[in-house]
Amino acid sequence: MNYRAGLRRMSMVVKVNLAYRWNAIVAQAVPLASALFMIALLRATRMDNQMPRLPAYYCLISGTTAAMLPAIWPDVFSEIRTGRVVHALVRPFSYIDDLIWGGIGSALWKLTSGLIAGVLVFLLARPTLSAQEVIVFIVLAMPAIFLSTLLSTLFSLSAFWILDDLGPSFFVWYLAMFSSGAILPLSVMPRWAQRVFSALPFRYLIDFPATASLGMVSPRAVFYGLATQFAWIAATLVSIHVVWRQAIRRVTLGGF
Repeated sequence: MNYRAGLRRMSMVVKVNLAYRWNAIVAQAVPLASALFMIALLRATRMDNQMPRLPAYYCLISGTTAAMLPAIWPDVFSEIRTGRVVHALVRPFSYIDDLIWGGIGSALWKLTSGLIAGVLVFLLARPTLSAQEVIVFIVLAMPAIFLSTLLSTLFSLSAFWILDDLGPSFFVWYLAMFSSGAILPLSVMPRWAQRVFSALPFRYLIDFPATASLGMVSPRAVFYGLATQFAWIAATLVSIHVVWRQAIRRVTLGGF
């Protein structure tokens, strides 16, 4: 992997996002409203007395959900449909590296712009949240963002077999939303749902960083979660390599 070229690619993506910074800021209105609604609901039903850490949980994830959820990138499907992917493959910089570094740059920009939503939730809802917990969450969010980018890359490679990204995009988005803890922490879900979602990588994108930083899980569970998170990173990297070797065989000089 060419790290210098990767960093240039990442900085270029950040600069492009800066040009559309108001779109990104407006996009934070959805997680901001969702977090405030959930916190208000918890307090109206007095559930925050039974689960006092949930308001802080929603405050943490309010500004990071967009950066930490995987997605299928429509640009990859567009390159496949138009044949522009052939030109991308002859560049000296690896196509896969280009996707990964570009995805990291986009996620970091979303995380930065999402801080506005997080700060507003904190000021309006006043949850019990310390600076140390925020720092721990940001540290744990870094491998989560990397895993999310790898999953997005892997899912986007489906463009070599499926030309329409609409169906797969909705499927990945809904599955990730429910199983990652973006709507509810896994600890408050039914046991069967916890078992199913714990077998998927999405839990380690939002639920694990948030609950671990807030002390909602034991130290042993934190160690196990970190090990599982890095295991998923390794498994996804291997999967990308395997799928890419199959995908590249479908490319010819004339297209597919």
